[in-house]
Amino acid sequence: MNTKTKQQKCVSGNFKRMNYFHGMLLTEQDFRDEQAYIREKLKLHNRLHGSGVVWGLCLVDKCIEITPQNEKITKIFIEPGLALDCSGNEIVVCHDFLVPIGDKVKKLKDCNQLSDPPPKLYIGIKYCECQSEPAEQLTAECDDDQLRPQFSRVREGFDVVILTEEEYYNCTNGLGEQNGKTHGCDCAGIPPCSEEE
Repeated sequence: MNTKTKQQKCVSGNFKRMNYFHGMLLTEQDFRDEQAYIREKLKLHNRLHGSGVVWGLCLVDKCIEITPQNEKITKIFIEPGLALDCSGNEIVVCHDFLVPIGDKVKKLKDCNQLSDPPPKLYIGIKYCECQSEPAEQLTAECDDDQLRPQFSRVREGFDVVILTEEEYYNCTNGLGEQNGKTHGCDCAGIPPCSEEE
């Protein structure tokens, strides 16, 4: 068998896909690479369309009954829909989502940043991932490693972001920071998504 690499005039790109063969030993890294290849190709295609709302995701206000005496309060919801972020990630909202505006107003009030008239707030949505579904680990890489449950899934989700005008300006002009690096499409201080259904 000839094990020499075939020489072809081909400049190496960033994408590598698995090339399976009979008798090949597969490791967890091979499966990660397979998923990464497919995901990154999909995200590359999605970037062709640009970031923004594909459909839905309208903001609507609804009167919600809050007491047995039929008192009602208006809340803001994001309707179901789909968006693409600047990295090509798909952001899917499956059902009406209550926007926690009260939390942002309380935070502004606590920091003495609540002015009269009230500040303009911007509502955004951000892609996030959460590890989920712990499963028993049956073997470890080394014999002396302790077996611990490992997360068996990565749940794709979203996080709602509420920004003041200043925060919005900093985010949209590439001043948001994450891990010490500047990213035009991320903002500092946005919490990770929750495990809520």
